[in-house]
Formats: sequence, structure tokens, C-alpha cells
Amino acid sequence: AEAPEGSAYWENTYAEGPGLEDGNTTAEPTHYTIHTVDNKGNPCKQGGSPIDVDIVGPDGDVVDADVTDNNDGTYTVKYHPTEPGDYTIENILRNPFQPMHYEHIKGSPKTVTVLPGTDPNASHAYGPGLQDGILDTLPTEFTIQAADRAGNKMDKGGDDFEVDIRDAEGNEVPHKLTDNDDGTYKVEYKPNGPGPQTVNVNLRGKPIKDAPFKFGIKAGASAAFSV
Repeated sequence: AEAPEGSAYWENTYAEGPGLEDGNTTAEPTHYTIHTVDNKGNPCKQGGSPIDVDIVGPDGDVVDADVTDNNDGTYTVKYHPTEPGDYTIENILRNPFQPMHYEHIKGSPKTVTVLPGTDPNASHAYGPGLQDGILDTLPTEFTIQAADRAGNKMDKGGDDFEVDIRDAEGNEVPHKLTDNDDGTYKVEYKPNGPGPQTVNVNLRGKPIKDAPFKFGIKAGASAAFSV
């Protein structure tokens, strides 16, 4: 039996998107799109094609691939590479009458190299600017250390850490964030006044390890002796 007119044809069907390119990291899921095309080169307009995706990680383990039929001839594939290394991605089109028979679509299989990425849960912060007993008269600082999922320290910068410091009244405390380009980030600030203080450090909307930090600020000498 032959496939109906307008059905997806493996030699013309193709995939594209960031999930098929080098440079993805272990920090976040990635995705790409499969475009089904018929044997005459026309894009398919309907879903239902027997598309299958197999992804194997660097350690040989199968990686979950979430394939969504968009019902317009395209299919969105999402996956999360959690280990750095080479991933082999096979995009196949099965024979609708003999599902055990299949062909690779154009450009498949594809090898994608995934890099270590900064994970907020493994990143941490340390330094005097996060400790009890800071005087409100002096500037202070702390350091953010970026790390990957395995806890390995990152050796390059470029992460968009978000720092929010609040004083006892809930007012924002101005700060300066410096990317040291070595996986660490310096945060400098001067407390607004004495009392409890909260420091939030987020990456992509998620708090780093042990955040938010809560501690007390002490009144400095100038405040104690002011009239």
C-alpha cells in the first residue's frame, strides 16, 4: 500500500531549531521543530504523521523526548540534556502500514555537543556581606559562585544573576554586581540602616542554594553617637 497523497515523505521532511545545534547547556531544556513535507516538496498541513524521536546521551542512556503534534504539519520536540557531552538525535518517519519499518528524515541522525551549564540549585554565595553583625556605616560585599548540576565550579562568566537586597522596612538597598568572568560574581552594597535584612539571589527566576539570606545589621558608631 502507498501512503495517501500529501503524506509526509522522509527524504523531504526536515528538522531545525536550537535543540539540534551545538552550544546547548545542561542548565535548561531545549527544543526543535520537525517540518513534514510530502513527496512533491509541499509542506504538509495536517498532523498525524508517524514521527518518532530517539535521543541517546553521552553515557549511552536514553533521554526523554517530548514530541508534540501541532496539527499543522509541524512537531515540537523538547528534551533536557542533563550531562555534558555528545548527544545522538534520531528523527524518524515510520511506515504507516508497517510501523516497524522506518526511515531517517533529512539530516538525521544528528550529533549535538552539550556544554556544562550553571544550575541555580548548585550555585552558592558567601562572604561578609551575608553575615550577622554587619555595621550599617560601612560598605560590604559578598561573592556568588556559579556551579553546574554536579556542583562543579563554573570557570567563565555570562550568567544573569539577579540580586535583590531589602532593609528592615522592605526598601531596596542599592548594590553593584560585577561579573569577574571566572564563574564568580562580586556584589557590593552599603546597608541602609540597622535591623533585619534579606538578600535574594536568583538565576532564571530560581533561587540559588540557601537563598534568600536573612541576617541582622547593627548600628555603627556614627549612628550611636549622633544627636
